[in-house]
Amino acid sequence: QPLPEEERPVADGSPPVGDEAVRVVIQEPSKMRILRMLGLITAGVQQKLWITDAYFLSMPVLTQALMSTARDGVDVRVLVPATNDLPWIGMLSRTGYRQFLEAGVRIFEYGGPMIHAKTVVADGWWSKVGSTNLNFSSLAANWEIDLVAEDRRFGTKIEEMFEEDLAHAREVRLFKAGRYPRVRPDRQIE
Repeated sequence: QPLPEEERPVADGSPPVGDEAVRVVIQEPSKMRILRMLGLITAGVQQKLWITDAYFLSMPVLTQALMSTARDGVDVRVLVPATNDLPWIGMLSRTGYRQFLEAGVRIFEYGGPMIHAKTVVADGWWSKVGSTNLNFSSLAANWEIDLVAEDRRFGTKIEEMFEEDLAHAREVRLFKAGRYPRVRPDRQIE
Protein backbone atom coordinates (compact mmCIF):
# COMPACT_ATOMS: atom_id res chain seq x y z
CA GLN A 1 0.00 0.00 0.00
CA PRO A 2 1.16 3.57 -0.59
CA LEU A 3 2.51 5.48 2.40
CA PRO A 4 -0.04 7.67 4.13
CA GLU A 5 0.22 11.30 3.01
CA GLU A 6 1.54 12.47 6.40
CA GLU A 7 4.47 9.99 6.19
CA ARG A 8 5.60 10.98 2.70
CA PRO A 9 8.71 13.16 2.54
CA VAL A 10 8.35 16.52 0.86
CA ALA A 11 11.19 17.30 -1.56
CA ASP A 12 10.99 21.05 -0.91
CA GLY A 13 11.42 20.39 2.81
CA SER A 14 14.77 18.61 2.37
CA PRO A 15 17.76 20.96 2.37
CA PRO A 16 20.64 20.22 -0.04
CA VAL A 17 23.50 18.27 1.53
CA GLY A 18 26.97 17.96 0.00
CA ASP A 19 28.32 19.00 -3.37
CA GLU A 20 27.95 15.82 -5.41
CA ALA A 21 25.09 15.46 -7.86
CA VAL A 22 23.53 12.02 -7.43
CA ARG A 23 20.60 10.02 -8.73
CA VAL A 24 18.48 7.54 -6.86
CA VAL A 25 17.54 4.52 -8.97
CA ILE A 26 14.60 2.46 -7.77
CA GLN A 27 14.63 -1.12 -8.99
CA GLU A 28 11.08 -2.45 -9.29
CA PRO A 29 10.33 -6.09 -10.03
CA SER A 30 10.68 -6.83 -13.78
CA LYS A 31 11.97 -3.32 -14.65
CA MET A 32 15.70 -4.28 -14.67
CA ARG A 33 16.82 -0.64 -14.46
CA ILE A 34 20.15 -1.42 -12.79
CA LEU A 35 20.90 -4.21 -15.28
CA ARG A 36 20.25 -1.87 -18.22
CA MET A 37 22.40 0.82 -16.62
CA LEU A 38 25.24 -1.69 -16.09
CA GLY A 39 24.96 -2.65 -19.76
CA LEU A 40 25.60 0.96 -20.73
CA ILE A 41 28.49 1.28 -18.29
CA THR A 42 30.21 -1.93 -19.44
CA ALA A 43 29.89 -0.76 -23.05
CA GLY A 44 31.47 2.62 -22.34
CA VAL A 45 34.09 2.01 -19.64
CA GLN A 46 37.63 2.65 -20.87
CA GLN A 47 40.12 1.72 -18.13
CA LYS A 48 38.71 0.08 -15.02
CA LEU A 49 35.50 -1.37 -13.68
CA TRP A 50 35.63 -2.45 -10.04
CA ILE A 51 32.71 -4.27 -8.43
CA THR A 52 31.99 -5.37 -4.87
CA ASP A 53 29.07 -7.73 -4.48
CA ALA A 54 27.83 -9.86 -1.59
CA TYR A 55 25.76 -12.39 -3.59
CA PHE A 56 27.41 -12.55 -7.01
CA LEU A 57 25.45 -14.91 -9.26
CA SER A 58 25.72 -13.01 -12.52
CA MET A 59 22.97 -13.25 -15.13
CA PRO A 60 24.11 -14.41 -18.62
CA VAL A 61 23.72 -10.95 -20.21
CA LEU A 62 25.80 -9.35 -17.44
CA THR A 63 28.34 -12.18 -17.52
CA GLN A 64 28.87 -11.64 -21.25
CA ALA A 65 29.14 -7.87 -20.79
CA LEU A 66 31.75 -8.20 -18.02
CA MET A 67 33.78 -10.76 -19.99
CA SER A 68 33.66 -8.64 -23.17
CA THR A 69 34.73 -5.58 -21.20
CA ALA A 70 37.74 -7.48 -19.79
CA ARG A 71 38.62 -8.81 -23.25
CA ASP A 72 38.63 -5.19 -24.47
CA GLY A 73 41.52 -4.53 -22.07
CA VAL A 74 39.56 -2.95 -19.22
CA ASP A 75 40.74 -3.79 -15.68
CA VAL A 76 37.63 -5.62 -14.45
CA ARG A 77 37.76 -6.73 -10.81
CA VAL A 78 35.06 -8.38 -8.73
CA LEU A 79 35.34 -8.54 -4.94
CA VAL A 80 33.12 -11.08 -3.18
CA PRO A 81 33.09 -12.53 0.35
CA ALA A 82 35.31 -15.57 0.98
CA THR A 83 32.72 -16.83 3.44
CA ASN A 84 29.09 -16.06 2.84
CA ASP A 85 26.21 -15.93 5.30
CA LEU A 86 24.38 -18.02 2.68
CA PRO A 87 27.02 -20.69 1.97
CA TRP A 88 25.18 -22.13 -1.04
CA ILE A 89 25.45 -18.76 -2.81
CA GLY A 90 29.22 -18.70 -2.30
CA MET A 91 29.52 -22.25 -3.66
CA LEU A 92 27.27 -21.51 -6.65
CA SER A 93 29.11 -18.25 -7.37
CA ARG A 94 32.43 -20.12 -7.50
CA THR A 95 31.12 -22.42 -10.23
CA GLY A 96 31.13 -19.43 -12.59
CA TYR A 97 34.64 -18.20 -11.79
CA ARG A 98 36.43 -20.12 -14.57
CA GLN A 99 34.70 -18.32 -17.45
CA PHE A 100 35.40 -14.93 -15.87
CA LEU A 101 39.05 -15.73 -15.19
CA GLU A 102 39.59 -17.08 -18.70
CA ALA A 103 38.17 -13.80 -20.10
CA GLY A 104 40.51 -11.70 -17.94
CA VAL A 105 38.13 -10.68 -15.15
CA ARG A 106 40.02 -10.69 -11.85
CA ILE A 107 38.15 -12.13 -8.85
CA PHE A 108 39.05 -11.48 -5.23
CA GLU A 109 37.60 -13.04 -2.07
CA TYR A 110 37.41 -10.79 0.98
CA GLY A 111 38.82 -12.43 4.10
CA GLY A 112 37.26 -10.35 6.85
CA PRO A 113 33.73 -10.63 8.18
CA MET A 114 31.03 -11.10 5.56
CA ILE A 115 31.39 -8.18 3.15
CA HIS A 116 27.92 -7.00 2.32
CA ALA A 117 28.75 -4.01 0.10
CA LYS A 118 27.23 -3.59 -3.34
CA THR A 119 29.33 -1.06 -5.22
CA VAL A 120 30.47 -0.41 -8.77
CA VAL A 121 32.99 2.22 -9.87
CA ALA A 122 33.85 2.85 -13.52
CA ASP A 123 36.87 4.87 -14.59
CA GLY A 124 36.82 6.75 -11.30
CA TRP A 125 33.90 9.00 -12.26
CA TRP A 126 30.75 6.81 -12.31
CA SER A 127 29.77 5.00 -9.10
CA LYS A 128 26.87 2.98 -7.78
CA VAL A 129 26.23 2.21 -4.12
CA GLY A 130 23.06 0.54 -2.93
CA SER A 131 21.16 -2.61 -2.20
CA THR A 132 21.23 -4.29 -5.63
CA ASN A 133 23.28 -7.48 -5.87
CA LEU A 134 24.43 -8.75 -9.26
CA ASN A 135 22.11 -11.72 -9.42
CA PHE A 136 18.74 -12.50 -10.96
CA SER A 137 16.66 -11.81 -7.87
CA SER A 138 18.11 -8.35 -7.28
CA LEU A 139 18.32 -7.34 -10.93
CA ALA A 140 14.94 -8.65 -12.06
CA ALA A 141 12.62 -9.59 -9.21
CA ASN A 142 13.30 -7.55 -6.07
CA TRP A 143 12.61 -4.04 -4.93
CA GLU A 144 16.03 -2.39 -4.59
CA ILE A 145 17.42 1.13 -4.28
CA ASP A 146 20.78 2.49 -5.43
CA LEU A 147 22.54 5.82 -5.46
CA VAL A 148 24.43 6.67 -8.65
CA ALA A 149 27.01 9.46 -8.78
CA GLU A 150 28.86 10.91 -11.73
CA ASP A 151 31.56 12.61 -9.73
CA ARG A 152 35.34 12.08 -9.67
CA ARG A 153 35.73 12.91 -5.96
CA PHE A 154 33.07 10.39 -5.02
CA GLY A 155 34.48 7.82 -7.49
CA THR A 156 37.95 8.26 -6.01
CA LYS A 157 36.56 7.57 -2.53
CA ILE A 158 34.88 4.37 -3.78
CA GLU A 159 38.14 3.27 -5.45
CA GLU A 160 40.10 3.93 -2.25
CA MET A 161 37.65 1.84 -0.21
CA PHE A 162 37.85 -0.93 -2.82
CA GLU A 163 41.66 -0.93 -2.60
CA GLU A 164 41.47 -1.06 1.22
CA ASP A 165 39.19 -4.09 0.96
CA LEU A 166 41.57 -5.73 -1.54
CA ALA A 167 44.31 -5.50 1.08
CA HIS A 168 42.22 -8.02 3.09
CA ALA A 169 41.41 -10.27 0.16
CA ARG A 170 42.94 -13.11 -1.79
CA GLU A 171 42.91 -13.34 -5.56
CA VAL A 172 41.34 -16.34 -7.23
CA ARG A 173 43.41 -17.61 -10.16
CA LEU A 174 43.62 -20.35 -12.75
CA PHE A 175 46.46 -22.76 -11.90
CA LYS A 176 47.84 -25.35 -14.29
CA ALA A 177 47.18 -28.75 -12.77
CA GLY A 178 47.26 -31.68 -15.12
CA ARG A 179 45.18 -31.45 -18.25
CA TYR A 180 42.87 -28.63 -17.20
CA PRO A 181 43.60 -25.44 -15.26
CA ARG A 182 42.02 -25.36 -11.80
CA VAL A 183 40.33 -22.41 -10.16
CA ARG A 184 41.94 -21.78 -6.79
CA PRO A 185 42.64 -18.88 -4.42
CA ASP A 186 46.25 -17.74 -4.46
CA ARG A 187 46.52 -18.11 -0.67
CA GLN A 188 44.64 -18.96 2.50
CA ILE A 189 42.61 -16.32 4.30
CA GLU A 190 44.69 -14.80 7.10
